[in-house]
Amino acid sequence: MLKRPIFSLRLAPAALTAALSLAACAEPSEAPRVQAAVLPDADMLAPAATNTGWSVRLERVQIAARALEFTIRGEEHSALDWLVPSAYAHPGHTQGGEVTGVMPGAFVLTYPAPQPATPLGEATLIAGDYEGANFTFSQLTAADVMAGDPAGHTAILVGTATREQESVPFTMLLDAPGDRQLIGAPFRQSVQSGAQELRLALRFSPTDRFEGKTIFDDIDFAALASPDQPVILSSEGEPEVVEAYNLIRRRFLTSDYFDVLTLSP
Repeated sequence: MLKRPIFSLRLAPAALTAALSLAACAEPSEAPRVQAAVLPDADMLAPAATNTGWSVRLERVQIAARALEFTIRGEEHSALDWLVPSAYAHPGHTQGGEVTGVMPGAFVLTYPAPQPATPLGEATLIAGDYEGANFTFSQLTAADVMAGDPAGHTAILVGTATREQESVPFTMLLDAPGDRQLIGAPFRQSVQSGAQELRLALRFSPTDRFEGKTIFDDIDFAALASPDQPVILSSEGEPEVVEAYNLIRRRFLTSDYFDVLTLSP
């Protein structure tokens, strides 16, 4: 089992004193910046093998988000704060590091990804060793969703859960709390000044790549099955449906199931 990397966010007193002295004596200068196209992950979603014996294949996914941010380790950034222009400095985050890269605006992460791939946007990053990414969940508009799908939800997940000879089709209409931010999705990349054709991919997976857990663990799809129509998992419905919805949603809104990859030029 892979272990999640843990980084200290404390700066030793001696190092802090040296950093502050350096910042006080040096003349402010423009921090090196790198532009990067951010694309949806082109790979198909692998089936999720749950702890209750179900294999869940997501056939279609749409996730609405905005304000993608990229973070470096907190101890490095604390020594380099004085280099960051105010438009890019971010005073808040300790979990996930400090924000030194941004892709503003709204976007929709879609599976299967359209081909040829259309960038979700363009990010500006200050050169440094990156560790994570953040974004804010949003809502799908009428222009985003496919015919027959409702607008106004954060995400739509359409799939089928299979165990032995039983198959249960389902649609999940997921709603995030207002302005809910996901913090600390893994992004391990050293961004160098002058880098050419930097391309990144934002990726969702229903399976935690470190621990093998899935967002569908502990769900008994047989108990939710309807003989006449696909299961609709939403915040409304029978108690067992709402309970399953809340469990999946709680996991979906964490950084365990998202990451950012660096693509080949």
